[in-house]
Amino acid sequence: MTGPDWNTDADAQARTGFILAFSAYVIWGLSPLYWLLFDASAWEIVAHRSAYAALALAPFVLRKTPNPLRLFTPARTRWVLLAALLIGSNWLVFIWAVTNGHVLESSLGYFIGPLVNVALGVALLRERLRRAQIAAVALAAVGVAIPVVTSTHVPLIALYLAFSFSLYALVRKRLDVDGATGLFLESLLLAPFGIAAAVWIQASGNGHFLEWSAQPFLLVSAGVVFTAGVLLLFIEGARRLKFSTLGLLQFITPTLQFAIGLMLGEAFPPERAAAFVLIWAGLGLYTADLLRHERAAYLRRRPSPVG
Repeated sequence: MTGPDWNTDADAQARTGFILAFSAYVIWGLSPLYWLLFDASAWEIVAHRSAYAALALAPFVLRKTPNPLRLFTPARTRWVLLAALLIGSNWLVFIWAVTNGHVLESSLGYFIGPLVNVALGVALLRERLRRAQIAAVALAAVGVAIPVVTSTHVPLIALYLAFSFSLYALVRKRLDVDGATGLFLESLLLAPFGIAAAVWIQASGNGHFLEWSAQPFLLVSAGVVFTAGVLLLFIEGARRLKFSTLGLLQFITPTLQFAIGLMLGEAFPPERAAAFVLIWAGLGLYTADLLRHERAAYLRRRPSPVG
């Protein structure tokens, strides 16, 4: 009875994890439509986002750690501060890109993100690449180079989003805390600056928090729902899923953002199309290699049949 019960429980956990992670990636993918509802600037949105994220995450963290301030040891604080700067700037650049007609380029950044992870693993962690991974990174590099060579346009938004989030992931590996606690600590460090910026923007007459409109609700939701809420969905989903499954699901977000960019009528000249095709080819090669090695590892772990 033990075997079937265990398998049933594992399948149920995987189904729950899939639903949670899938929901998180879909919300992130559709988020440009949400950010376009704002009259506020990217600076004001991020200021409120960082402050309300800390408040929203506090109940979850305090339940496990009644005194989270003791987590700010000198060594950990340095990494938390670096992580906060990376994720805060990533939010700012992404929201600015969306509200200024660069949804396609922001989606490009999240498409090349997994391949940037591979490249940073080699450069910073001395990881060795398989041949398929080398080819995947090379295809992505050529794809990024095409718009630079053909139109003297460097996709700075895409590159910054990809590298800032990949570096953020590396820094988070240095933090010996779970995802919710880590984001809470990061938001706690960002919150004073966010509050000061929000007050300054409001005092200068450019703020939207005191309007009789939907803007105050949207600003609060930016931190509570689109930061803390979606992250908790992702964390609970990720801990129930295999890494390879999670790796495949992550492409939902930039695919939806890409579709939104096209729907909004953003320019998609031939050189940009060629860049996307090469990057998608690299991602396909990377994903196939990941699945092949995941399956080989599973077969090695599986016990041999008796008799």
